[in-house]
Amino acid sequence: MLADPVKQLDNSYQDILALAATVPTDQWYLQYHPDLSPVGWHIGHCVFIESYWLQQLQNNKQKTGNDLKNLYFPWLSPKHERAKKLPQLEYLVRMLKDHHQQNLDLLNNFIVINKSHALLKNNYLPAFLTQHYCQHIETLQQIILVKTLKNDYSIHECSAAIEPAWPRLPDINFNSTQTMTGCPENTFAYDNEMPRHQNNIDGFSIARQAVTNSEYLGFMESGGYRDKSYWDNAGLDWLRQATCDAPIHWRRDLNNTWYCLEYGKPENLAPGAAVYGISHFEARAFARYAGCRLPTEIEWEHAVIHSGGNDLKIGQAWEWCQNTFYPYPGFTAFPYEQYSNSWFDNTHYTLRGGSIYTDARIRRASFRNFYTPEKRHVFAGLRLAASK
Repeated sequence: MLADPVKQLDNSYQDILALAATVPTDQWYLQYHPDLSPVGWHIGHCVFIESYWLQQLQNNKQKTGNDLKNLYFPWLSPKHERAKKLPQLEYLVRMLKDHHQQNLDLLNNFIVINKSHALLKNNYLPAFLTQHYCQHIETLQQIILVKTLKNDYSIHECSAAIEPAWPRLPDINFNSTQTMTGCPENTFAYDNEMPRHQNNIDGFSIARQAVTNSEYLGFMESGGYRDKSYWDNAGLDWLRQATCDAPIHWRRDLNNTWYCLEYGKPENLAPGAAVYGISHFEARAFARYAGCRLPTEIEWEHAVIHSGGNDLKIGQAWEWCQNTFYPYPGFTAFPYEQYSNSWFDNTHYTLRGGSIYTDARIRRASFRNFYTPEKRHVFAGLRLAASK
């Protein structure tokens, strides 16, 4: 009988297959966005990573063929080349099924007989593999979104309009203090969430919920995309090239009413739902429009942990933070160098909180997401903050 961590891994595998099945298999080989690999690559990559790390438990680094490494190790396989490298569908499906079942059997045995291995301490490896699936499942949702954006909904008619609103300002206050940042020991975390360490923070205030669709519509209708005073130089440069005037998945219907493309189809905009589909540049501009700023991720994490009665509403959109992605003091790469180290480049910004598509297993307060500031397809919005 499989141990619970192994069951969770299998459940995640079944989840990604179920989501992939909503995309016709002849479209598994298409790249819908330069930043997103084909659906077939994501599934194969997840199973390959299972196999690769199980080989580390066997001290066998040669078993995985170089052809698979060159396809499924991201740093060896440029995204624009992945589609043409994918195996034929019949072979891919058979390989996924066979390798995954072998991996479950091996992992179950390792957990029983080799608990002392560094990769199995506190069930690290099955948790790592399961949460790796969770991240790729959300990436598949991004693929479904950008695929939907290519459809023609010109005759769609929205059944309900939302009204613009002024943003609710930061209303939860924190005094200057010392705070602990990062994931506690003996709890699963990615390397960039560790080590837990102390920070001094100045007093600040933060909004109890992320900026909503109605509030963002208020920004748009107040000339937010035209008023240069809200945009810094980098934002203006981006705006001139992007030529956008709304979140990536918002559209106007026949009556000029805004609606959104969500869950793979047209939906009415929910006025109180968190806005997403905006870049870091847009988030910064909105914050200036509101007379506020973005929170740092240290402030964000402190607020989530220490707000009374879980006052902060999170989880509807990833929330852009003010700072770029950086290593914590004493950072050590684990279990491999490239997971985080490659992105400490001062061009990736941190996001916190999770979106409507984020699995509960990676909704912890310490989880750090990271993207370059122009990305708009990553289900990201913002929360307002201000210094005291």
